Amino acid sequence: MPFVLQHVEVRYGDRTALTVQDLAIRPGSITAVMGPNGAGKTTFLKILAGLVDPAQGVLTYRGEPVAPDSVTQLRQKVCLVHQTPLLFNTAVHENVAFGLKARRFPKAEIEHAVSQALDLVGCAELKKRRARELSGGEVKRVAIARALVLDPEVLLLDEPLANVDQTTATTLEEVFRAIRERGQTLIFSTHDPRLAHRLAREVVVLIDGHLSPSPYENLFTGRLLTDGEMTWFDTGKVRIAVPPGLSDTGHISIGSDEILVSRQPLQSSARNVLQGRLIRIEEHSEGVLNVGVEAGEPFTVRLTQQSFQDLGLSIGAPVYLTFKSTAVNPL
Repeated sequence: MPFVLQHVEVRYGDRTALTVQDLAIRPGSITAVMGPNGAGKTTFLKILAGLVDPAQGVLTYRGEPVAPDSVTQLRQKVCLVHQTPLLFNTAVHENVAFGLKARRFPKAEIEHAVSQALDLVGCAELKKRRARELSGGEVKRVAIARALVLDPEVLLLDEPLANVDQTTATTLEEVFRAIRERGQTLIFSTHDPRLAHRLAREVVVLIDGHLSPSPYENLFTGRLLTDGEMTWFDTGKVRIAVPPGLSDTGHISIGSDEILVSRQPLQSSARNVLQGRLIRIEEHSEGVLNVGVEAGEPFTVRLTQQSFQDLGLSIGAPVYLTFKSTAVNPL
């Protein structure tokens, strides 16, 4: 395993920002780290990059504990690209070549590696452009090229698709798959469950600085309300019936496999029935689709292609969502 975390705890002053009791990350795969803002995703990546020292616990990389006297070696093998990366105020070529020049690589090798990295992220035509002339999406792609040119064993990306246009997002998803095919380990953070499940083999979920065992699908933030004998979770847009006796929580998730889709209301004892319309269709795996439904809040539901066809669904179709209160997972 490239990384194993055991009883790791990170504190900022008196506040505990992250607690990971036991976690291993597979080599040569894509791992997504998901969670809402403030969940600890960036801190988690900084731990793996050797930029934050845990207050307690052990981080190992390829079987060797990471200690103050070995963290430099870790940083030579692991690259972190921040959510808002900073480039030098020079040409793109100089930005990407910087790390190789610092390591005194021969000029011919630098030119070849820089060209390959820029080609991979779709920025070959930007080689001579100055960093200040780049768009936000171009800055992210160049920053990723600057990391890739060092041929790291592990690439860490903090919210790589946040605030980028669709063209950049599509390009970067192709880059992620290419990294996996090269045998490198990619770990990225995101708050988008669709992106995580589409790209990653493993998904790590963080809620309030702790690992969460619940599926990170159909995540909603809100508050609990009691209405007579019923308890609801109010998002401000919809009310969702939850299991009796549920303790106070600010987040819930609902597995996409737990929700039924129909064209008419179902005769069911399920307490949650929401009316909406179909807004998205994506392939999840062979013969299985992820269907997006706007029903006050955006829901993702998993259907077989056969069920989708039998229901006669298409974008814009009115549908009903039905699920039991026991399908609601507190986070």
